[in-house]
Amino acid sequence: MSSHRIQLLQGARFLSLLLPLALVGCTLGEASSPPPAPPAPEVTTAEVALRDLNDWADFTGRLEAVDSVEIRPRVGGYVESVHFAEGGRVAEGHHHNVRISRR
Repeated sequence: MSSHRIQLLQGARFLSLLLPLALVGCTLGEASSPPPAPPAPEVTTAEVALRDLNDWADFTGRLEAVDSVEIRPRVGGYVESVHFAEGGRVAEGHHHNVRISRR
């Protein structure tokens, strides 16, 4: 390397060390006096009213099942007993017992 290039690299190294120190020195004066706080915002207030509250509502409507199923015997006879509640929840593929006697 030439001596001129070495001097340039040393100068750049010196500036890279000096620049952060200069920047820190510039901000030290600002840290001692913080900016003034903004004024408090204006807000409105209201009186609290005590009264009874109805926590229900009446609506007119109609309910209908999403899916329905018909239970039909595959054998001839009379239904003796049914072992499930009408309108109860059922899972897909779940078998319910219905006892049928052949007469």
